[in-house]
Amino acid sequence: MKTKEFWEKLAVCLIFVVTALIGTIGCPPPSAPSIEFTHIPAYGSTEDLRGKVGGVDVNEYQVAVYNYVLGYWNKPYFSTPVTDINRDRTWDCDVTTGGDDIHATGYAAFLIPKGVEPPICGPCAELPDIPESVAFTQYDRF
Repeated sequence: MKTKEFWEKLAVCLIFVVTALIGTIGCPPPSAPSIEFTHIPAYGSTEDLRGKVGGVDVNEYQVAVYNYVLGYWNKPYFSTPVTDINRDRTWDCDVTTGGDDIHATGYAAFLIPKGVEPPICGPCAELPDIPESVAFTQYDRF
């Protein structure tokens, strides 16, 4: 009888220890929202700008892209100034949709909630501020 009681108490103790460990270890904290470029088009090319995001639900966010050609311009178009994020967290944006875009000297991307309309630039002397942005990245060629 004492052996059975011992094992029951031990089982209860183990349950408390395991529960305590799970509570202190838990799940890893979510990563902070992030955005980065994974492919910058070569100067003079018509390739797309590509990137990836982290730390957000891709169904709730979008990317606002600007290139720099004697000022900042929305990409791909004024009428569609945001780029959707794929399920695998990647995105790609056509950044050569007009003018002298193949000679862009810089790119910027903002990670913004869906529904936020980024400022229209055509061109803007300075990169616009998007207060709702949760992450940002920029590349200057020269």
